[in-house]
Amino acid sequence: MKSLYTLISVLFILSSLTSCIKVKDDNSQNTVLDHKILDTAVLLIPEKVDFEVPISAYGVYVWQDSIILVCNSHLDKRHKFLEVYDLHTSRFLRDYIHIGNGPDEMLAVAANYQNDTILLQDVMKRTITVIPVDSAISDTFIPMVIPFDIYSQQMWPYKGKMLALNPNCFIDERIGVHNDGLRFIISDSNFVYKENEEYLHNTYNAVLASFIISYKNNRIVVYNSNEPEIEIYDTNLNLIKKIHGPELPHEITYGMLKNGNVLTEGDPASYMYSCFDSKYFYLSYIGDFLEMNETVFNVGYSYILKFDWDGNPVDSYYIDLSVLSMSLSEDGQSMYLFGIDKDGYNVLYKTALK
Repeated sequence: MKSLYTLISVLFILSSLTSCIKVKDDNSQNTVLDHKILDTAVLLIPEKVDFEVPISAYGVYVWQDSIILVCNSHLDKRHKFLEVYDLHTSRFLRDYIHIGNGPDEMLAVAANYQNDTILLQDVMKRTITVIPVDSAISDTFIPMVIPFDIYSQQMWPYKGKMLALNPNCFIDERIGVHNDGLRFIISDSNFVYKENEEYLHNTYNAVLASFIISYKNNRIVVYNSNEPEIEIYDTNLNLIKKIHGPELPHEITYGMLKNGNVLTEGDPASYMYSCFDSKYFYLSYIGDFLEMNETVFNVGYSYILKFDWDGNPVDSYYIDLSVLSMSLSEDGQSMYLFGIDKDGYNVLYKTALK
């Protein structure tokens, strides 16, 4: 089915991404990736999964080669925010979270999927729900919608609290912005975080990145959708390595509005989406500036870079698809890719990782 959402508000893309330009730890290793990693990328030849993706979908994930999770936009009220299907039969199983302003409803949701759990964050009502996939397929599961008070675009459960990216971790000497907060903030057990520092500028909309957590590997990976940067931390939030590159065609510049809000000038697109298993993590990469009236929905291609959990590059791939979400097969040998093809249609592909 052809997508109606090529001009959706970037709310859903950017609210699933979040970052900082510099961090306060200079004792880490540094790695630079040049364009060779893109030039030698292996072309992926995908097969279309026999599943009609709802027109309202902006993220589709496959769990254990058997369950499809569809995250829907608020623009189509015929669907709830999360739908669950059987991969093999396309049979609808369950759906969760009505669109609305009532109790246990949400207005505008950003989804964050990490292997066996999906977190839905209402960016307007400031509520979240955390849904384990094995519970989502149960006939008796009822998700809890919980309020939070954390000023951040992305968060994830962490030791009974919420770990979130700090919107005040952004430094740009060229425009005189020096928000030198640490990369992460941690809420209390009620999911509340109050900032004690005062910052002159609002860098919430300039901090665009996301993070994934692997407790098994003792790693947290932060990847930036503006600057081509990756940061590797241990799960105690100690910075281990910074990775820069491949470079964009020209330097990113930031501007300041009269009210002190800091924004990018132009539309840089670097590391956008992720998936991972116990051995590797994968990041989709565009590596260019979006043209006028273009969004990540209709770029038409994506690179996928493969790293081990120490941040060492392993492989690179290329696909003719605007990738919007990624998930791995159970054996880690294949990848499910949801996105928009060159004709503007929502598609779900499966491809072997050569």
